[in-house]
Amino acid sequence: MNTYLRTCDEGDRKLLHDLRRKSEEWLAAKGVEQYQGVWSARAHTQIDKLLDERRFVALCDGADRTLAVGALVGPDMDFWTEDDDLHTAWYIARLMVNTHGTGAGATLLDGVALAAAMDGRKYLRLDCWRTNIALHGYYETKGFYKVRLVEVSHRKSGALFQRSVRDKCPTPWDAIHE
Repeated sequence: MNTYLRTCDEGDRKLLHDLRRKSEEWLAAKGVEQYQGVWSARAHTQIDKLLDERRFVALCDGADRTLAVGALVGPDMDFWTEDDDLHTAWYIARLMVNTHGTGAGATLLDGVALAAAMDGRKYLRLDCWRTNIALHGYYETKGFYKVRLVEVSHRKSGALFQRSVRDKCPTPWDAIHE
C-alpha cells in the first residue's frame, strides 16, 4: 500500500477528536485506565493546541484516508532533562490510529524516524503511561527501548522510550571515514 505523511490542518480537527474518542473507547474495552476521566478533557484541549500549532502529522493512504496521526512536540521537561542531549532527538506524542492492528502506527513511526534522521537527529523519543505495560511492549517491538521511568505526582505518563534513527538514512562515505 502506498502511504505518505502530511501536516494536519484545520480540516482535520474533527477527525483528531474522533480518533481520540475511538482510542478512549478501545482502551476502556480492554480494561486500560489510560485516556479515561479527567485525562480525556485534558487531551482534547491539547489536541486543539497542537493542531493550532500545526504539530500533527497524518499517515494517509493512496485514497487520502487518514490511517494514523501523531504530534511532533518538544521534549516534555517533566520527564526529559538536559542530560538527555535534548537536541539529538525528535519527540512524538498523541499517537492514534484509525484501525488497530493494521501496522499504520508502525508505518507512521517509521516515516517520522526517517524525517528525524534526515534532519540529522539520532533518536525518536516518546513518553507513555507508566502503567500501560502492553504499550511498552508494543514500542519495544518497534525498535524503541526504555530509557527510564519517571514519576511526577500530577502525571500518569513517565515511561520514556527512544529508538535510534541512524539506520533510516544513508551516511555519506566521507562522514563514515573521517
